[in-house]
Amino acid sequence: MNIVIKPSKLKSAKTIKVLGHKHSFVQLVAATIIFNTKCIIHNVPKTDDTNILCKLIIKLGGKASFKNNTVYLDTKSIKYRRIDDKLCNKIHGALYFIFALAIRFHMFPVVPTGGCNISTQGVRPYNHLIDILNSFGTTKKLNKIEYSWKPCKQTKIVQNIKRFSDSMFRLTGEKVSSATKLCILVAVGTKHTKTIIKNYYFRTDVYDLLKFAKLCGIDIKQIHNRLIINTENKNIPDNMVYNLSDCQSEVMTFITLAIVNNIKLTIRVTNLDVLQNILYPELKILHKMGVNLVLKNNKIIVPKQKQLSGTEITITHKGIQSDHQPFMTLLLSFANDKSVIKETVWRSRFAYVPELNKLGCSIKRYSNKIIIRPYKHNILQTDINLNATDTRAAAVLCIAAIKSGKTVKITNIDNITRGYDGFIENLIKLGAKVSK
Repeated sequence: MNIVIKPSKLKSAKTIKVLGHKHSFVQLVAATIIFNTKCIIHNVPKTDDTNILCKLIIKLGGKASFKNNTVYLDTKSIKYRRIDDKLCNKIHGALYFIFALAIRFHMFPVVPTGGCNISTQGVRPYNHLIDILNSFGTTKKLNKIEYSWKPCKQTKIVQNIKRFSDSMFRLTGEKVSSATKLCILVAVGTKHTKTIIKNYYFRTDVYDLLKFAKLCGIDIKQIHNRLIINTENKNIPDNMVYNLSDCQSEVMTFITLAIVNNIKLTIRVTNLDVLQNILYPELKILHKMGVNLVLKNNKIIVPKQKQLSGTEITITHKGIQSDHQPFMTLLLSFANDKSVIKETVWRSRFAYVPELNKLGCSIKRYSNKIIIRPYKHNILQTDINLNATDTRAAAVLCIAAIKSGKTVKITNIDNITRGYDGFIENLIKLGAKVSK
């Protein structure tokens, strides 16, 4: 799908409601399969992951429905069988789905998975996830498309996520996030075993997965940089109810939209305390840049901003999230001085940079680092064509297109539907002139 954004002036003093984190939903679907239970999940965004994961549950014989941002799941009746390659190929979340089958049925298929193409390898890595299964048991390839997995009978297993990091000194690289989440999923699904996970990655999806597992009776302790998971006395309820935490990336999207287009905007969330904890590195750097947000009563108020200050940022698993790197780039394009961003997680996540430059930004890339200079304001083209290569790139290009005051066509805008619920509609609500 393509969209055209025409010169627009956004309305100020409006309110936007943010929904739950789509990556958290993926983890809770996997956990529901592992725990063989029913679950009602509230605050779920209508994204491709939501729709396709529900279809996959139904194809395996379970029940799944989605209405008014609530998903109803019943995985008790699902059976192991070959699943739809075409559906799996559309979402990255299918990766955790198939490993949930491994944990519950001790069998899993090899399927193509989709998601944003932001890896240095061209596709998302997953061989390290097979390695994790092997560390909890024995994996055997049965044929070209299918594996069996037999869990070990050890009473204590220790996992160190640093072995999946590109650096011995800190968590970096493309494997840390998925390694952490699969370690947790296998740990909570393994019977009578104590698992210690050292140096784990922690974001909203991990927060929700751990909280969900605790509600299911799993004994989990977080001590410094260690997770201690004990399943010896777990007692899974027949029915679960859970509210997804707010999507921190959607919050960053609308903060960026408001600042770049100089409007006052109120962002309504469901749990500001959790959000502030997850977004602490981002909020700290925004304050350093001169952004004065007001956070109270489950609202984030973005006032009209004065001049921003340039700064240097390193994207890490413990600091500002890689998903928010494009938003920081656009914000720093309107700073009063040169800025630098170094990416240590998804090192090739700069496909949006040439597109922003078409809109008047001045950004140069050097390997996994970009140098950002103040916005030039001299766009020569009348009609501009842009290509959105991934979800966050699509959002940041929409924001920059509105700011440019030009007619801008953006292709591959389907990437928006994989990460946002009603994003284009919200832009129109705020006064943007957008047509499909």
